[in-house]
Amino acid sequence: MFVIHIIMLFIFILTLACVFHKSFVEMLPVGISSLVLLLYVLSFGRHLGWIDGIAPLLLCGVVLYFFTRKREQRKELLRQCIEILKDPSTIAGIILLLLVVIGVSGKVVSWWDDYNFWATDVKSIFYRNGFADKYANAAPEFGDYPPGTQMMKWWFLHFSPGQFREGLLFAGYYVFNLSFLLPLLHYIRKKMPLSMTLGAIFWCDGGCADFSMAVVYGAFLVAVIDRKDVSPWLYYGRQALYLMVLVLCKNTGFVWYVFAVLFSIGVQILNRRMGEDLWQKRTAMLGT
Repeated sequence: MFVIHIIMLFIFILTLACVFHKSFVEMLPVGISSLVLLLYVLSFGRHLGWIDGIAPLLLCGVVLYFFTRKREQRKELLRQCIEILKDPSTIAGIILLLLVVIGVSGKVVSWWDDYNFWATDVKSIFYRNGFADKYANAAPEFGDYPPGTQMMKWWFLHFSPGQFREGLLFAGYYVFNLSFLLPLLHYIRKKMPLSMTLGAIFWCDGGCADFSMAVVYGAFLVAVIDRKDVSPWLYYGRQALYLMVLVLCKNTGFVWYVFAVLFSIGVQILNRRMGEDLWQKRTAMLGT
């Protein structure tokens, strides 16, 4: 079943890249954010297991859509997909994600904050198939933090439904963080996937949400500035997704949310006063 989940998420991100004419790594955080929000909604009724039915249905829908298109349309879709997958940033991103998942597969919980909440809480979600009641969670800090990053940890943990494997917990955590960092590969002016991969390696320990909140916030700032060849649906849509995930990372996320909204408003004002062409030239200079 886990293969279907991975394929469906991969196809969803690839579809977004085709629809909005963007690279795979640019759409990766959009796909991860959508998955986190879906799991968050399912957790309220302890229906996380429903994802095992939703994923195959969506996959069947995608396959049906593809084979009901005309032959020319199918060829064009395949051509777009191949072009996206051949991009060095896509290759580097996939390699890095695989290396990280394999690298942390044997990692175990050893940090106090993980015992205090981050690992204990997701273990409760794993066995209860959703959120616990007010006094039914063993985590000492239960109720103090929102469960945004926990959703991605659970998604990896449920690949092994019969056993709670701590390595999968960390795999979900690292993949969540990296998904918001990998879009930076698109801006690196290098052509070798290996060098791009090595340049993107980072280190962090534990499973707390401080780092996660920071990378989501950074991805939001980039999404606000990057308006080149971005449709209004994508421009405002991904900002909304990132903000929703941001406030679900940690209780202080609402403070970051306020600063993020003020930044977005400020950029819109500058964009109107300076003119879109001049603003894009200035931001392009910053990007280089």
